Parts: sequence; structure tokens; C-alpha cells
Amino acid sequence: MSKVLRRRRSRGLANPLGGGGAISSALSYLGIAAVAGGALGSVGGALQQPVDVLGGALAGASVGVGVTALGGFVVGLVSERNRNAGFATAGIGWGALILVNLSTAIAANATKKS
Repeated sequence: MSKVLRRRRSRGLANPLGGGGAISSALSYLGIAAVAGGALGSVGGALQQPVDVLGGALAGASVGVGVTALGGFVVGLVSERNRNAGFATAGIGWGALILVNLSTAIAANATKKS
């Protein structure tokens, strides 16, 4: 086994979607945060007048992913052992937030014009 591959395996980067890798950890953290935030946001949206469950769920999921991404960034800065998983969580989370915000802005703009 080459030295580079051995180093990547020890850091969890050789098979990123395999068990225990940085990317699979990041996706699981962000998925849990999105589901929990979406559930809490949908409850909040259901309590509003007028009722907006879908908007509340989307806002709650965005907040959950954003807070988890920020936490991942902090973990990546302070913990050498969990550095790769922390920075992967931050990068994937913030990238997902950017894509969701762009797509909702484009969809809102398209519905206003039609």
C-alpha cells in the first residue's frame, strides 16, 4: 500500500462514503439537523396565521443545517481528531444552503412573473 493511500485511509478520505469517513459523517450530521429543524419549523409554521407549514419547515431545516455547519467549522478548528469531519460538515452544509437559497429565489422569481 502506498504511503499516500495509507495516510488517506487513516484520515478517512480514501473511501469517503464508506463507514466512518469524513463525508459520510458530515452527511449524517446534516441530515439529522435538517430533519430536526424541519420538524420544529413545520410546527412553528402551523401555529402561524395564516398557516404556512411548508415555509416553516424549509426555514427550520435551513437554520438547523446552518447551525450544524457552523458547529462543524468550529470542531474542525479546535479538534485535530475530528478535523476532516468538521470541515466536511461545514463545507457541505454551507454549499447546500447556498444552493437551496439560489433555487428558492429563482423559483420565487419565476412564480412572480407568471
